[in-house]
Amino acid sequence: MATSSEVIDTAASLFAKHDLQNFSFGFDRAIRRAGQCDYRKRRITLSRHLVESASVEEVEQVLLHEIAHALVGKEAGHSKLWKAKAREVGYRF
Repeated sequence: MATSSEVIDTAASLFAKHDLQNFSFGFDRAIRRAGQCDYRKRRITLSRHLVESASVEEVEQVLLHEIAHALVGKEAGHSKLWKAKAREVGYRF
């Protein structure tokens, strides 16, 4: 199980590694989704519920999924462009 501090550190590391600038990271209270990329607020959030029950690797994969969204933009959705970027950043699920 990942701790909040591990998740914050992992997010900071991945944001830097993939040159994700002008985005912030935080937690939310979602139960039906693991993560979210809010383009308007330029913020990626993860569900506290997920963090309480997931491994560090699972959390990292959700972060990579959302980072790929942030890098390609809202219009890309889950298109081929997004899928290619997701693979490029290391998303495997």
